[in-house]
Amino acid sequence: MKKKTKYQIIYEDLLKDIDSKKIMYGNKLPTEKQLIKKYNVSTITIRSALRLLQNDFRIKTTQGRGSIISDSPISIKKTIFKSVYTLEKDKEDEISFFYSVLKYEKLVNSNIIGDFEVGAKIIKLKRVRQKVIANKVKSFLISEAVILNKKNVNLKKEIFENKYDYNLISILEKNLNFNYSYSTQDFYTEKLSKIDSSILNLPENSLCLKIEWKFYNKNKELLFIDKELMVDKVRNIHYYR
Repeated sequence: MKKKTKYQIIYEDLLKDIDSKKIMYGNKLPTEKQLIKKYNVSTITIRSALRLLQNDFRIKTTQGRGSIISDSPISIKKTIFKSVYTLEKDKEDEISFFYSVLKYEKLVNSNIIGDFEVGAKIIKLKRVRQKVIANKVKSFLISEAVILNKKNVNLKKEIFENKYDYNLISILEKNLNFNYSYSTQDFYTEKLSKIDSSILNLPENSLCLKIEWKFYNKNKELLFIDKELMVDKVRNIHYYR
């Protein structure tokens, strides 16, 4: 069995505290500094663990307020779309995960993307996250990222396929010296395009949960955008008119 990384161990430890109600809904997690001292690890490791909790919708992280425990079972209500998403975790015991790179481009930005200016050096990255269960591969998440590459660092696309370090924040902090301070999240419902439906082996126009992450440094400079299309954990999608 593959050895767990430090941030995965910390993630599981914090998740256990949340599920056992040692840390109650609505309360704050310990600060980054407190967690760094408790686990004797780096800032990157703690932030990677917190990102996993964010991905599972177990915490909400906002600038100036820290990380707040979300309710469970997980319900996300977005008034603008009048939708409710009920998410569930896989119940499989032995699952291995990995990313495959579908597109990797280094280019100079010709259009305004997010807060990236025209002429900015960027990387456009499209990946699919897959899992192997009983020797069968299933694709369940598509990630499309736009990454600021100020120094035009020549990154190899293979680093984004690393099975042991699939966390994009961790990869960018190690390879581009990113030091993000805070992030924002927006949730949407979206119909899958013909191409994305084919990647996920689903009918065209299938509904998915779209999560748009934006990561900023302490100077409020946008470092990268990551848009995730998730289908595997969306059990029910109900629309209210």
